[in-house]
Amino acid sequence: MRIALIWPYGNDITYSLPLGIGYLIANMKNPAHEIRVFDGTLREKDSDSPEFREFLRDFAPDIVGVSCWSKTFKEALKALALAKALNSAVVTVMGGVHPTAYPEKSIEPAQVDYLLCGEGEVTFPDFVERLATGQSLLDLPGLVFRALDGQLVRNKVHFEDDLDKLAWPDYDAINLQEYIEKGYRYFSRKKQNAPIWATRGCPYHCKFCSGPVVNGHKIRSHSIGYLVNWIKFLYTTYGIRHINIIDDNFTFHKEYTREFCHAMIREKLTGLSISTANGIRAQRTDFETYKLMKQAGWFMVTVAPESGSPRVLGLMRKALDPAIWPDKIKEIRKAGLTTHAAILIGFPGETPEDIALTAELIRKSDFDSIGVQYFQPLPGTPIYDELVAKGEIEDELLPNCTTGARQYVTPGLKDFNFAKFAFRMYMENFLRRPLGTISEILVFPPGLIARRVMYLCLDALRLVGRTASGRGKGSTLDTHFPKPGGPMNPA
Repeated sequence: MRIALIWPYGNDITYSLPLGIGYLIANMKNPAHEIRVFDGTLREKDSDSPEFREFLRDFAPDIVGVSCWSKTFKEALKALALAKALNSAVVTVMGGVHPTAYPEKSIEPAQVDYLLCGEGEVTFPDFVERLATGQSLLDLPGLVFRALDGQLVRNKVHFEDDLDKLAWPDYDAINLQEYIEKGYRYFSRKKQNAPIWATRGCPYHCKFCSGPVVNGHKIRSHSIGYLVNWIKFLYTTYGIRHINIIDDNFTFHKEYTREFCHAMIREKLTGLSISTANGIRAQRTDFETYKLMKQAGWFMVTVAPESGSPRVLGLMRKALDPAIWPDKIKEIRKAGLTTHAAILIGFPGETPEDIALTAELIRKSDFDSIGVQYFQPLPGTPIYDELVAKGEIEDELLPNCTTGARQYVTPGLKDFNFAKFAFRMYMENFLRRPLGTISEILVFPPGLIARRVMYLCLDALRLVGRTASGRGKGSTLDTHFPKPGGPMNPA
């Protein structure tokens, strides 16, 4: 069969690439199937472009599959609509984070025949073989579709326990080197960098995250030998000198982390560095582990305090005591590592007083660098469903990753100056830890840093517009958010 796999236009080339499509292709065992990839992001061509239409016409695929996040869902739908318009008999299938987290709405559009939820590299080869041989799809794990009577069929997702059964991604098929040349560089000081996925799953229940739905609650791991061989392959084949482990919970099992570090130290891969960009669970690590991580190639660790308010952390359902951070950061720094902290503001129910506690935490913890993110409700997360049920957001609301405009502002922060808070935190952190900010500039892609600055500027302009038009009452920032050493003075 002829299979077209689509990575839609609209992804950010600086920190994401179609790793899932690389997995699909690597795990297709039948060479009789012909697979071609159209990467709209890499080509900078959307589904309305003549190039995409020509691709579909020339190839005439039997199956068109698209992988998407929430931010590219609409573009993915346009791609499948064109495929159906050119050939009504084509079979269309959608996979990826968005349809896995949000299947009921994702299957509604007429141009979507099937969803493959969960790990497509496990089920997609079987899906193709069943179609090719006329076998039933009814019991295929993770398959979602509408039956002839209109009823939704949603099969339970299967999460593979033995990850070593899976081939690592086909990096040639997804043009890794071209991505690098065009700016892919996430948490890396080196140009030649690549992502790997060592462990999958998350046992936690944070309300803003769809990770446990997408990857399961159980932590599943590749063997250390598998990981070492994978890294050595990238090191020798592509000249990769930085490995970005994209796991959500790489350090969940401390002994596993230590065993991996010992293995990498033994390999002595000259010039290789490692990062865990999505963060580590600091409560499950210790000084000895940090020392090993430093020896194995880490230079920085990302942590996720999110908030300095125990009340807000409770609302988030994040089991974390913010009081741990000052001592934990000292411990990490003593091991020779720097820290980057992820901060989330604007969570439903948050108040300026809560944000003041977050500011206090940032100052006390003395992180080397920080990233302040505004809360956005993501489809498939518990908080998204909760806000929809309360009528506070519309169902099918998609995150705004273009302008950074907040699509939801919790009532207690309607007049809060988000931009001013973020700017003040960045400036204070720079004055406190200038080398940390410089290190962040070296690690993050220039485009990502530019976008942060753009979001702050756009936010400031929106605030000016609200104040000038009389619709806003000004900012509560200086009332509720004290300057360093200033008193707390709630209105």
